[in-house]
Formats: sequence, structure tokens, C-alpha cells
Amino acid sequence: MIVHVKRDDGTVEQATAVAIVYGKGYYDTEVFIVKEDCAFERVFAFKQGTKYIIPVVMYVDVHKYGSNWIKTDKMEGYKIFINNPKLLDKIRKGEKHLFPYGSDDYYSFESIVYGGEINYGPIYVDGQDEIDNLLEFTGWFHDALITDVKWNEQKTILTLAFEGIWGIKKLFLHFSEDISLKLNEGYECDYLYGASIFFEKGRICFVGAEDFKSMSEDTTGITTVTAKSMSYSFEYGEPEKGARGGPEEFQ
Repeated sequence: MIVHVKRDDGTVEQATAVAIVYGKGYYDTEVFIVKEDCAFERVFAFKQGTKYIIPVVMYVDVHKYGSNWIKTDKMEGYKIFINNPKLLDKIRKGEKHLFPYGSDDYYSFESIVYGGEINYGPIYVDGQDEIDNLLEFTGWFHDALITDVKWNEQKTILTLAFEGIWGIKKLFLHFSEDISLKLNEGYECDYLYGASIFFEKGRICFVGAEDFKSMSEDTTGITTVTAKSMSYSFEYGEPEKGARGGPEEFQ
């Protein structure tokens, strides 16, 4: 499972989640990650010490790689961690390198971590799993801004470009076949508070607002698109160093 982790200085880094432990509430959820140097770290899914629900971890690709991923009532992750809670306790205590370099465990684990690469697209949304992944990935399009609407020359493909989803530069939704578009006239300056994506009568539907289940509902003043098929792609934003060598805040 690939995730983006937002640090206190505003920068965002890509990591692999190896285990998730769900608490009684949002703030209790722990995500155990590992970076390229095979150093483990425990981060909370939501920012601590605030009354606001501020996400820290964004799930970029919730696909579980191979058969090594398992799920219980309170946690999910790779078997090597879920079946051995002592490893999770060591990470909580600050131990970073749990597998000696060159050991069999190290190479076995390395194949898990680097076995999955981000698919930047196009990623076709063919079923509910892909919808769930896209909504999770984008934070349900909260605070996303539609910055561009483009048709191809034949008017057979429509692309909506979004910005404002932290951890990536731009997200593109590509619609094709029998497209119906209704734009909110102020889309270029209005941020979305959320979005709904669902299948209806053999078509995929995008509504630029939360909690919609059908196109028969009142969508006055809301951007909507329906089509026979939809895919998405995105550009990953790598935070740049500032003039003094420190990290710039991620935009």
C-alpha cells in the first residue's frame, strides 16, 4: 500500500505502509511505514493535538500487493507484521531497522516493499473498488479545484484537471463515450467540498458535491459529468528545496 505522509514543515513524502492499526476514533489510527532505506516509522493517520480532523496520511494506491496482506477486526497489513505484534511494538518504541541487511528476512521484506509501484495512469474505473480507491486517494475531492476543462478535437474525450489535492500536482479525470457535461459557471474559482462517483444505468457519474447517489437528484449549480467510461491520471509533486537548502512548503 503506497501512501503520502505530510510532515509538520509542509513537505510530503512517499512511503509504503506495512500495517494499519485502527483505534476507537480517527485520532487513534496508526500507520506503520517504511521508506527506501528500510527504516520503519509509526505515524498517526490524523494530526494529533488539535480539535480538527486533519489527515496526515493519504492513501495513494490502496491495492494490496500479493497474498501477504491480511485484515483483522482492528488492523490490516502484511503477515510478517500482523502475525508478529512485537515488530509493531518495536517501531512504536523508535526502533527503525528491524531486519539486518543481507539477511533472508531483509530480502524477503524488500521484495514486499518494492513489489508495488505507483501507476500514474491512466487508471480505468471499472467497478466499485476503483471508485473507492479514487475517492480515498483524493480525500473525496475535498478542497479540490477544477482548473481546466478540455475536449479532444473529435469531442469524444473530455478531461477535467484538478489541483488542490495535497501530495500531487494535478489530477485528471478522463471521460469517453456518450459524454454529458454540465458545468457550474463558477467552477474556475469554486473549490469542491467533496464529490460523488457512482454507476447508474450503465454509465459512470461524477457529481462535484458529496453524498449523491443518483443523477435524478437536484444538481442545480453543481458540476456533473456522465459517460460510458472514465479513467484518471495524475502528476506526483516532489517538494523542492528552498533557496537556503531547506524544504519548501508543499503547494
